[in-house]
Amino acid sequence: MRIAFRAVWRWIMFLPLNLVWYWPKAAGRGLVRAARATARGIATASRRLWRCTRYYGAMFLYTSRRFLRIEGYIAIIAAVLWLSFLFLSYSPKGGREILDSSYRLFTVIMILFTINLLPRERDENSLEILWSQPLSRGGIVLVQVLSLTAWCGGLTLLIFAVFGPFLSAELYPLWVGGFCLSTAFAVALITVLISTFCRNAVATAIVAVLVFGIHFFWLKEIGPINLFFNPLPSPVGTSGVMDSSGRIAIVAAVANRLFLLALLGFVYDYLLRRLRYSSVWLT
Repeated sequence: MRIAFRAVWRWIMFLPLNLVWYWPKAAGRGLVRAARATARGIATASRRLWRCTRYYGAMFLYTSRRFLRIEGYIAIIAAVLWLSFLFLSYSPKGGREILDSSYRLFTVIMILFTINLLPRERDENSLEILWSQPLSRGGIVLVQVLSLTAWCGGLTLLIFAVFGPFLSAELYPLWVGGFCLSTAFAVALITVLISTFCRNAVATAIVAVLVFGIHFFWLKEIGPINLFFNPLPSPVGTSGVMDSSGRIAIVAAVANRLFLLALLGFVYDYLLRRLRYSSVWLT
């Protein structure tokens, strides 16, 4: 009891001194240490982010130069010819027609872009050099697929600029671009996964065309999964004027893309498992 009383009395006696000197001093030191640790963490994160940005930028340039030599020109010519044929053959035209045609066009283009993504590295004995980069294998493949998807985004802008003024109904560029690019990314990622089984560009192209052709023409809805979902309203009549009930199915569109995102998560996870044993299946 006496010891507890002395401790309380000592705390009361030294309370003014603690409030004036020791506690502010300790708090100041703590704040300085926290500020230094925060600044050090921000600097380290900035250096790592800059290093990763440089690596990813170099991978983007590498993918663009390596896989878009001839394929890029073929894609541009195919887009112009395909959509020109569309405008000469059908009437009226609007965002729904453009999206349906862009689905077919971008599916073929992304298959053309990605069938050689890994088999070409194996054929030219550069796969181990690619894996030796300071990035994970999944990160390398993901950056390559995103790079090709970004170039498809540029092709989408070209389509809007060339064919947009000739439409007789509303284009909905954000919806068309978003659905085209998300589907193109999905097609590319699934094609890369198919290439890990086929080990050959021609065989990968045949299997990919069969898979996506069956999905587009026969099994367009596999449960909630639909890569080629079109939420845009169609114009009514020969004048291309939409009726008052034609609206974008926003809820269905968001749900469709969420299910597509879940599917891509499973595909990417399985692709990562395949990439761990690339020395076995890609030899």
